Amino acid sequence: MAETSPFTVALPDDLAALIEAKRAAGDYATAADVIREGLAALEDRDLALETWLTTEVARSYDEFAADPASGIPAEEVMARIRAAFDQRPAKILSR
Repeated sequence: MAETSPFTVALPDDLAALIEAKRAAGDYATAADVIREGLAALEDRDLALETWLTTEVARSYDEFAADPASGIPAEEVMARIRAAFDQRPAKILSR
């Protein structure tokens, strides 16, 4: 098993309640297990973001730098985003 280090943090009441609810539901044995899994998820998200930036975004930038005419005007991008937003199902809007 990996070595551990004691670590003390102060959390807002809502986060402390979330940790306790996860533990009380039997999803996790201890509060440390909840936090450990949360940090692992954060690490996974950071890795996915870094991978996306260094592959997809960098490639798109390089393609645009090689041929600026291939770019899409910002106004068109925003129009596409607004159209997609307006077409969302009502179920999503009620959250």
